[in-house]
Amino acid sequence: MPDPIIQKFETVQNALLQKGAKCTFSYGPPTSLASIQQVENQLGVVLSPHFKATLTDIAQQLSLEWSFDEAYTFPKAIENHIGQLYDGVFSWNLDKLVELAQEKKEGIKDYQDLYADEEDAALLESAQTYLNIWENALVFQALLTGDFLAIDLHPDTYGQILFLSHDDYDDANGYLIAQDFSALLESYFEMGCFGGYFAQWATCTSGKSSGILPSSKSAAVFREWLFASNK
Repeated sequence: MPDPIIQKFETVQNALLQKGAKCTFSYGPPTSLASIQQVENQLGVVLSPHFKATLTDIAQQLSLEWSFDEAYTFPKAIENHIGQLYDGVFSWNLDKLVELAQEKKEGIKDYQDLYADEEDAALLESAQTYLNIWENALVFQALLTGDFLAIDLHPDTYGQILFLSHDDYDDANGYLIAQDFSALLESYFEMGCFGGYFAQWATCTSGKSSGILPSSKSAAVFREWLFASNK
């Protein structure tokens, strides 16, 4: 029998399909500590305990993607609390971590190039603060917007789940998503898995350091709509 977390994602997939979404869900078997150590050696970092436990106990890779046609009409309550909501994606894959680290490295270089000729000390300090968040984070999911979901590597906040914004839209860079990877899986399910994009899940927070709040109005509205037919 699949892990309870896998079963929860399957529940979401079935509910989305019942609502008329195009939805795919896949996952791979758990991996070994030896395989994780090989990737750690390539990355030069040690994976956080909760992420490592996810890989060894649940799945080495997982992907949930869904979309509705643009003509689909969501309830007004969802539009009012979340906004436009046509697709969602959430994933991780041990075998892609090295590739994602390279993508992040390229993003850092692009950002540094923007300030190559900057002389304003205040702007340079702000830019370095921005880059410090990127440089001390391990990416596990890339978004089509150029943003990333990542695991914090700072010693004081090690293991927290952060949003890395490519343009710091709405002061989004470094926004806390969850306290650790296990908490992310639970809170993501509790909000109905409705998106990895900042404008989506940020409606389920009360600020930059709250993380996703399953009790938020946005999460409750989407969850009630999604599982209404399954009650």
